[in-house]
Amino acid sequence: MIKQNKAKRIHDTLAPKIFTARFLLSANALLWLGFTIYIGVDMFKAQNTTYVIFLACFFLLLNAGAMFGCGAWLGKRQPWAYFLTLSVLVLNGFFTRVGQFEVFNLIAFVADLLIFIFLLTFGRAYVQST
Repeated sequence: MIKQNKAKRIHDTLAPKIFTARFLLSANALLWLGFTIYIGVDMFKAQNTTYVIFLACFFLLLNAGAMFGCGAWLGKRQPWAYFLTLSVLVLNGFFTRVGQFEVFNLIAFVADLLIFIFLLTFGRAYVQST
């Protein structure tokens, strides 16, 4: 049995922040996944063509997948993952803000903005820790 000296144990202050960021990105992805289902059903009821429904749902699922992927990649502590996540959030916020702006879009935009700001608070430490 190996005993660890508590004085020599390194406390990782970045781990809880990364965990929180990953959780927020996953929650955002679940939000988009729910919106995809809602849009698909709504478009089907409105008797849109299958092609239009498929394209709309495909791009919404792509967005949800990007959020899940960014959350997973942040755990790897690579600088490219941090910058990719910031880029995905900026693009998602831009595409959410452009076009029809309803209640869901406002919620998604605010979520993207809050996650972006949260990531900026520990960005320097994240990039330097790798």
